Amino acid sequence: MLGLSACSRERPLSGCAALAVATAGKLLPVVFLPFLLRRAARPVLAAAVFAVVLAGLYAPFAAAPSDMFRGTFEYAMRWRSNDSLFALVQSGAEAVVSTGWFDDFDSKLLKEPQRLAKLPLVALGLAVLLCSWLRHHRPHRAAFLFTVFFLAAAPTLHPWYVVLVVPFLCIYPNWGLLLFTCTVFTAYHVLPRWVSEGVWEEQPWVVVLEYVPFYAGVLWLLLQRRPQRADGD
Repeated sequence: MLGLSACSRERPLSGCAALAVATAGKLLPVVFLPFLLRRAARPVLAAAVFAVVLAGLYAPFAAAPSDMFRGTFEYAMRWRSNDSLFALVQSGAEAVVSTGWFDDFDSKLLKEPQRLAKLPLVALGLAVLLCSWLRHHRPHRAAFLFTVFFLAAAPTLHPWYVVLVVPFLCIYPNWGLLLFTCTVFTAYHVLPRWVSEGVWEEQPWVVVLEYVPFYAGVLWLLLQRRPQRADGD
């Protein structure tokens, strides 16, 4: 948020430095870098600032490079909990894999539904970013839309992930998304049985109630008609 704020105040170098700090903590913010660079008078210098700050933050861990991204790969390849859109896409991937179409391919990516399901969602995420880019959205608008997409498409959505979207709701009020910040805590309904029996079992009806406000907010966002401006925001 500091990076986006700095960029909106025409301070792209500070914005890129802050974005590098955010990226060191969690890789997701790196997708917003092109939007910051486009608003910079000297994009090459801004990119260099981002790279230098990020490299400096990674430097203390250079002795064990494989450990730096272990959690990221585990999240990307294996974890799954409290998902919504991803659950639907995986169901489709399971149906495709069951047909045996990919049996002749020597690739786990095409034979494991959980990994196969990520391919269309990655493509959709890139489409969301491309749409914001072509519409010349300001960085904070692009970040808001992509963050909403991320919450929908994430294979694992811990309730605290929703904190990512809260600051944007000060700029783009959305009652559905605001209500979702209240219902998302129901994802913890699995914990009592997990603690007592070691069984992680989500109740579908709880997940549905949890996500109804979210997708109502997404629908309202899609149907919303915003006045057109020169910058596409």
